[in-house]
Amino acid sequence: MKPSSGLPSGRLIPWQGLLLTASLLTFWNPPTSAQLTVETMPSIVAEDSNVLLLVHNLPENLRLYRWYKGANIFKSHRIAVYETSTQAVRPGSAYSGRETIYPNGSLLLQNVRQEDMGLYTLITVNTSRQTQQASGQVQVYPMLPKPSITSNNSNPVEGQDSVELMCEPEIQNTTYLWWRNGQKFLGSNRLRLSKGNTALTLLRVTRNDTGPYECGTWNPLSANQSDPVTLNILYGPDTPLILPTDSYFRSGTNLSLSCHAVSKPPAKFTWLFNGRILRSTQQFVIPKISARNTGYYTCLVHNFATHLSGTIVKNITVFASVLIFWNPPITAQVTIEAVPFDATEGKDVLLLVHNLPGNISGYDWFKGKIVYNRPAIATYLIEPQITLPGPAYSHRETVYPNGSLLIQKVTQKDAGVYTLLIVHTDFLTQKASGQFHVHRPYDECCPSLLQTIQPSHCGQRSGAQDLQEQHIPQSVSGEGWC
Repeated sequence: MKPSSGLPSGRLIPWQGLLLTASLLTFWNPPTSAQLTVETMPSIVAEDSNVLLLVHNLPENLRLYRWYKGANIFKSHRIAVYETSTQAVRPGSAYSGRETIYPNGSLLLQNVRQEDMGLYTLITVNTSRQTQQASGQVQVYPMLPKPSITSNNSNPVEGQDSVELMCEPEIQNTTYLWWRNGQKFLGSNRLRLSKGNTALTLLRVTRNDTGPYECGTWNPLSANQSDPVTLNILYGPDTPLILPTDSYFRSGTNLSLSCHAVSKPPAKFTWLFNGRILRSTQQFVIPKISARNTGYYTCLVHNFATHLSGTIVKNITVFASVLIFWNPPITAQVTIEAVPFDATEGKDVLLLVHNLPGNISGYDWFKGKIVYNRPAIATYLIEPQITLPGPAYSHRETVYPNGSLLIQKVTQKDAGVYTLLIVHTDFLTQKASGQFHVHRPYDECCPSLLQTIQPSHCGQRSGAQDLQEQHIPQSVSGEGWC
């Protein structure tokens, strides 16, 4: 047989080869290169340490690469440009002098600070001007020191003051925590945390807010906690209590009374008997009591830090009294001088005490000569140095430590006798009296006499004879009076 005619076996015409090549290119994908990445080493770095942004899978045929601070590749954020052909580095606007770029594209940051924290972006450019981009995150935290608690009020008063506790030092990118009595604090109506939790405010403190308080600091690199702090909260005095609770005692026995009140700091105690000062002490004893010791015993408690006071009164009855108490006379002669003696209505008068004896526990001032069963103007306690207004107090009286009494803006009703009762530390008492007159000014009290008094007599001191000639009573004579 003759072979069949046609194209030799194994030969392809040109157009058929082109079709096969096109088909192969269409259905075959060459392997892609690895993705450009940046690894931060270490992932969390302490302040003043170094961190390396290590580049992986750097593309070939690189012409240059640029590093930027942040996610934006603005020129103002550029750290530096590295040219591979010359290995030259051109610093940018964000260059700080602590950055180093290596030939493999990695970026070293030295002595990092808090402001170095954030994102760093790498841009690579090859010889064909094609670019790739990758980013790395730098986390910078300080090694936290031991915190301490400070207060804006070292001695707050219960129910009056608020206290702010500060956890120091204040460090950025740090979490602050608080504990009270060992329990983590989350907040309440009277206890508030500031923004950032660096300060804890206690509104209108109570004695139960004493503490202890602790604060803590935390970041991903370290943690620390303060020493406990206890608040010195001042309070009281609470309602006092007199012991013993008995109210009836037999004549001839010893009477021992003590007063108690919860207070911080401890309160000062003062005893009064029927409104008269006995002594400033928490406990006192009266030996061999009699019927004259029957009466009302008042315990006055005062806290000088909170400026608060409290009282309690106990009525004590003594049975079958047969003893008579005798108070020996006191030799010191006390006198009272009214300055001025003739006062103008609306002016001030000072009842000045002379020859004041020693060993005094307090004073009582009364209007009139009788001091018993009459309301007092005021009581002054020497040792606590406080004034207790009495029922006859008009808010115009001031008692001084030397016993003198100032009456302001006197009226004609204020004229008369005033009695000072001095109470000694040995329970003895002493009285002294003084008096003054009060007159109205000339043009207010005597308008009806303007027709009878000659001008030469007005506003002057006139003798009795001149007054008789003018038919004017002597009681209206005096300097400045008609």
